[in-house]
Amino acid sequence: MKLLHFSCNNQLGLPINADIRFSESNKKKPIVIFLHGFKSFRNWGFIPHTCDFLANNGYIVVNFDYSTNGIIDAEKSIFNPDLFATQTVSQHLKDYLFLTNTIRSSLDAIYGFDPQLWNGKIYSIGHSMGAALSVFAADIINTDKLVLWASISHLNRNTTRQKDAWQERGFTDIKIRSSNQVLPLNYSYITDKESNFSNDAICESLAKLTKPIMIVHAQNDIIVKKDELNELINATKSNDKMELFVIDKTGHTFSVSHPFIGENQYLRTVLNKTLEFLNKNE
Repeated sequence: MKLLHFSCNNQLGLPINADIRFSESNKKKPIVIFLHGFKSFRNWGFIPHTCDFLANNGYIVVNFDYSTNGIIDAEKSIFNPDLFATQTVSQHLKDYLFLTNTIRSSLDAIYGFDPQLWNGKIYSIGHSMGAALSVFAADIINTDKLVLWASISHLNRNTTRQKDAWQERGFTDIKIRSSNQVLPLNYSYITDKESNFSNDAICESLAKLTKPIMIVHAQNDIIVKKDELNELINATKSNDKMELFVIDKTGHTFSVSHPFIGENQYLRTVLNKTLEFLNKNE
C-alpha cells in the first residue's frame, strides 16, 4: 500500500489537506472519500486505520481535513483557535465539493499517483456530521455509494437557551476531550445553519436519493440517539438499496478514542460490514 499527501487551496485560499492510499495493481478501483465529523480531523482515531483497511482491500481512499477545522497537531489534538472559530457547515460542504472537483480534474497532479488506477466511481463514508455532508453532496457530485456511520439526522443541536447565551457572547466554548483544549466557535456557526439549511435538510436530502446507502449505527450511541436513527430509516424507506446495520454494546465512535491504540471487535465488525457493502455489484 502507498500513502501520499496532497493539498488544494479552496476558493478562500485556505488549504484542504488530504491523504490518498492505494495498492498498486493493474485493476481499476473506485475512490472512497472519508468525511470526518465535528471536532475531528482526517487523522483522528479510527480514520487512518479505516483508510488503510480499505486501501488494502482494493480501493483508492482519500481522507481530508476541512479547511477551517484548524487542526495543527493531530497527534496531540491541538487546533488553531482562530481558524476553528470560523468554521461553518456551509464551508465544510464547499470544501468537500471543491475536493471532489479537484479529484475529478487533477488526479494526475498528485505526484506518485497513476490516475489510470481510478475507474471513475466515487464512494463516500461519513461519520456523524461528515455523514450529513456526504448526503448533501451526493447528487451534486454523483456519489455512487454512501456509507453513513453514526449519522446525525438534524442540524439544530442546541437548545434555545444555549443559542441565546452563544449569541450574547458571540461565541461558545468547545472542549476537545483528548487534549482538554477549549476552543471558541463563533455564533456564525448557528446563523449559517439557520440561513442555509432547514432543520430537516438531512432527511429531506436523504429521501431524494436512490443510490445504494448503508446506515451504520451503534445501539448505545449517546451523541446521536436512536430517535435520529429512526428518522434516517424513515427517510430512506422508499429506497430499496438501503441497508441497515446496528451494532450492539458500543457507542458513537465504536469504542475507539484518540490517539488510536488498535482495532477492537466493534470497529472490526463495522469495517467488515462496510467492505461487504462496498464490494457488492449493483
